[in-house]
Amino acid sequence: MDALFAQLTAGQTVGPREVPVAFGRSLKVPACSKSVCRFDFETLCGDREPVMGVTDFQALCRHFDIILIDNVPVLEGDDHNYARRFVTLLDQMYDRGVGIVMSAAAPPSELFRLDYSTGEETAVASPALISLQEMRTASKRAISRITEMTSQAA
Repeated sequence: MDALFAQLTAGQTVGPREVPVAFGRSLKVPACSKSVCRFDFETLCGDREPVMGVTDFQALCRHFDIILIDNVPVLEGDDHNYARRFVTLLDQMYDRGVGIVMSAAAPPSELFRLDYSTGEETAVASPALISLQEMRTASKRAISRITEMTSQAA
């Protein structure tokens, strides 16, 4: 990823930058040029403060043409919050035509190994179950979009 980042930013000034988000808030981008930025997965989709959301991802997509993401893990068990943020980021990137380059622990088809059960035995669809069903659909969409976005970049 280091070599690719260097290639994509060749001849450009590279460093940290603040990107305006909304309501006077800004987002710290650790490494970027004018059109390319690089983040670690945990920074973009993790639970550490500041937790990022759709407005942060929209701001990134407005300011950069390519986003590099290091260390994308396999999302397992109850990593639903990470998965939701990752799917939201991918949706924003896809909708705005932003390229993705990522180093991942597995191929796209194997990134989502979430537990979609609620532990509830009921015939009534609970909000938790509906949310998990939506996540299953969203993760399938994300896999498709990653595959499409990375094949277009190749």
